[in-house]
Amino acid sequence: MKKCYKCGTEWEGQTSPGTKAVCDKCMEYLHSCRNCRYFDNKRFFCSNSLADRVFDTEKFNECDEFRFTET
Repeated sequence: MKKCYKCGTEWEGQTSPGTKAVCDKCMEYLHSCRNCRYFDNKRFFCSNSLADRVFDTEKFNECDEFRFTET
């Protein structure tokens, strides 16, 4: 199940969200580091060595390595 990192609302899209897609409930960006399976919540950075560094992990990004976290 894919959920918004901030409010927990389930995202029901079949593919990855667009770079500026937002959560219907809290309006946070879905295509952000915080929703990516590679984001390390303990260290607050990307664990994928191929990804470019992103400084604001809550904002949208255009990372080609983005994969929505499945819980």
